[in-house]
Amino acid sequence: MRRIYGLSLVFSTLIVLTLPTYTQATSQPPARISEVNGVRVHHGEGKSFTVNRISQSELEQVLKGLDRMMGMRSSNLPEEYVKFRFPKPVILISSPVGHPIREIIITRPTKIWDPPRLLIKNHQQQWIEYHSRQSLIPLLDYVKATQKSDSLPTWA
Repeated sequence: MRRIYGLSLVFSTLIVLTLPTYTQATSQPPARISEVNGVRVHHGEGKSFTVNRISQSELEQVLKGLDRMMGMRSSNLPEEYVKFRFPKPVILISSPVGHPIREIIITRPTKIWDPPRLLIKNHQQQWIEYHSRQSLIPLLDYVKATQKSDSLPTWA
């Protein structure tokens, strides 16, 4: 009986100690992006586009939702993706990214059941894949909406 009481006391203490950390991590304000440049890349050719305030706000939410690194990506990028460049690097208070963010890529899903992928460039110029609790689909939808006047094919 003492052993069960001791274990329950240890577990409840651990829960109480980690709860404030979890609440702080989930209640962090979104990253503030002062300026962002967007580029749609199709078959190696880039076309700049204006990132509107709605897209910028959605991008801030995506960065706020970063929760884990998924792994390294090869140097070969897909044929179609959207790149966001930050003239002033974005610094996240609590995130798995341990450096200021200067560029990110959101790739288009290759299969209908696959999610879009989020890649962040590190200091060694390598693209690292990260997961965000915030879905990337609304951001891709906003980018698609700004694409109507461009000559590049639309996202499928």
